[in-house]
Amino acid sequence: VIFASMMEPGHAVAAVDSTGHPLLEELHDDELYSAFFEEAFDPSRFANTIIQGSSIAASLEQLSSGIGRLESELHTQVAAHHGDLLQQATGIQHLEDVLKMISNRVASLSGSLERIQEKIQKPYTKIVARTTQLSRLQAACELLRRTLRYVHFLRRLQGQLQGGNREIAKAAHTLTELDALTEVIDLTGIAVVDAEAEWIRGARKQVRESAEEMLKLSIDSHNQVQLGTALQVFRSLGVLEEKVGALADDSLASVADATRSLLLNPEFADGSISVAVRRANLWTGMDQVMNLICGASVKMRHLERVLSKKRDHTARLSYLEELAAASPSGTSAVQLFWGNAMGELKDLLASLSRVCPFIDSVFQNEYPKFLRLFTDLCARISQQGGPDHNVTPLEQHGQDVVACYAAIAPFERAYLSHSLNRMFDPVQLLFTVGSRTPPSVDEVVNICKTLTKELHVTSSDPRLSVPMARNVAKTANLYFVKTEAMIDAMALTTVGEAGDSATAANQLRNISLANRLDQLCKGLLAIKSSQVGAALSDDAGTIILDAIAAGHTLLETELLNPLFGAITKNLESVLKQIHYEDYSASETPRGGNADAGAEWCAPFLQTFKNRVHQSQQGVLARLTCKDATSPRILRMAGRLLDIFVRHACMINSIAEEGKMRLASDLTQLELALAPLGCNLAEVGASYRSLRSLRQLLFHDTAAILPGDPIVMLMPVGSVLLHLFSRAPSEMRPPHTLRGWTLDAFSAWVDEHTDAEVVALVKESLEVYASQVASRGDKQFHPVYPIMMQLCDA
Repeated sequence: VIFASMMEPGHAVAAVDSTGHPLLEELHDDELYSAFFEEAFDPSRFANTIIQGSSIAASLEQLSSGIGRLESELHTQVAAHHGDLLQQATGIQHLEDVLKMISNRVASLSGSLERIQEKIQKPYTKIVARTTQLSRLQAACELLRRTLRYVHFLRRLQGQLQGGNREIAKAAHTLTELDALTEVIDLTGIAVVDAEAEWIRGARKQVRESAEEMLKLSIDSHNQVQLGTALQVFRSLGVLEEKVGALADDSLASVADATRSLLLNPEFADGSISVAVRRANLWTGMDQVMNLICGASVKMRHLERVLSKKRDHTARLSYLEELAAASPSGTSAVQLFWGNAMGELKDLLASLSRVCPFIDSVFQNEYPKFLRLFTDLCARISQQGGPDHNVTPLEQHGQDVVACYAAIAPFERAYLSHSLNRMFDPVQLLFTVGSRTPPSVDEVVNICKTLTKELHVTSSDPRLSVPMARNVAKTANLYFVKTEAMIDAMALTTVGEAGDSATAANQLRNISLANRLDQLCKGLLAIKSSQVGAALSDDAGTIILDAIAAGHTLLETELLNPLFGAITKNLESVLKQIHYEDYSASETPRGGNADAGAEWCAPFLQTFKNRVHQSQQGVLARLTCKDATSPRILRMAGRLLDIFVRHACMINSIAEEGKMRLASDLTQLELALAPLGCNLAEVGASYRSLRSLRQLLFHDTAAILPGDPIVMLMPVGSVLLHLFSRAPSEMRPPHTLRGWTLDAFSAWVDEHTDAEVVALVKESLEVYASQVASRGDKQFHPVYPIMMQLCDA
């Protein structure tokens, strides 16, 4: 209890660092002494804890022992550091002396500051007073100066008001100067200012009323000088944006009200009045509406022109640019007038269409006339620009044009839909479900007339040319689809072959479809070249030309190509029968021409003549699309000549009598192709090759060399194939060497170049040379070196 009472609350041993000294560490680790190291040590609580313990005497003895150990340790520490403690006591005395000296100096400094303050305070107070007096004098001078200027502007304003409208702009500027004087400094309370305040308000009202009257008169009379003066007055008064916006809104409201009164006529919904009378009244009302819109738009464009000319020379901006910059939309109200007017008209027309079916029907069915009203309106407004370049013509304003045609867009869509249906009707009537009868000439003419009639509306506005051209293209595509569905592909592949009556009928239908398809394409081209087509835009003309190209593609790919392919294939099969003829015999075989005096003609050529005649009379003569068939007939003739020359050169052996017969066959071939009606000389290389083959048959083998005129007019591969007929049997041609059929080899030649054919022949010659070398022979057949020279040339 005595030990605990010595420790006051808050004075725990824990305040001493318990680390670094063995005794403190030992006491800190002891359970009894550890309580003294706590920050919140309470002696009373510690004593109560000891009393409540089981051994009070032992605790007291332990505490006494700890106190003794602490006192012994303190004595030891004092004895060990005695010198340091004395030195610290001496240092404390020195610090007291230094503190006393500093205190004396601080007192001396405080005295000096008081003396300096007494010397500065009086001049400072005087300066502050003079400064306040000077600022008041300056404020009074400024107030007096502004008052004098106010009086000066007041007198000048009085003189300007006496000048009437000639000085109204200067008067407005003077009012602005007066406002500027009173904005910075309040002149209220000055007698001369207060006395004239009411008069100035009256003057301001007078100036504004005069400017408003001038604005109204100048807008109606298109007087740019007066309008510019009025706008300058409003800008000086700071109400230019407000006045221009109000003027545009008033004009728009007046136009909207007048339009409603003209078009919301009860007689339009009155069925007792004749349709003709109602139509006439409706168009009369629309003419008046266009005049109203035109008049208001011209006034706004006149205002826009003057705003673009008047400029603020300080900011270097025109009034129009200032208004646009001040507007949240970046565009002035006068520039938005046209779009707003068209928006109002669009809404009104839409509501009229809903409540009055008669108006909706008239505007849809007579849309070209309706469109002409808007086209003329745009033209009339654009002409008001004259030579002035400050305002762009209306037709060059993209947004203005969009706004104009957006007002009538619903009627345009409806009209285009009706027009497309009118174009589709004659096509739909031709190709009814289940019908297999092709269109007639008159029916296709009727389609072209319908398309021409519908396209005629483009003369009222070229803008319609593109959508109308799309409708024409859609109609043509519908005809193409219907035609393609009626084509009998099987009949196309059996042309020239024997067939039943149904196949013949299908062939005739295909020919008729081809003729009518070509007729429609020519009709579309005639429309494009006519006066109606001249009014079309370039884009519209391109759309129609694309439709014509699609028709030609269908004609070629689905009709003419298969048709001519089947005819060519059929005639080729006859020409390939040349290999059934024996040209190695020295006597003319029986057959061919029956007339003894007639020139020899092989049986297969007689069949060929009959097939050509049948194809010409049954198919080609019936095709009226000569522009498409003529080049194909030439190509077909060239192909037949190439096939005949190729297979004639592939004959294995030809006797002298056989050469005569083959030469006669060449002549007969030319005669057989005569019914096709083409000039074989126009075929080109194929015909020259045929004529050269006739000479080659009787040409000396030794003279057949590179550079020979006869050789140069024929494919080298064909010359080499012919020379195999003059070679020994062991020199086998390429197709025999490889085991190919004649048809297979001919097909291979079609797919490869003449150089590749020559290379193939050279391989056959190399095989022959190796055979000769293997036998040990020293000489080759005379034709071998000639053929090698041709291969290497």
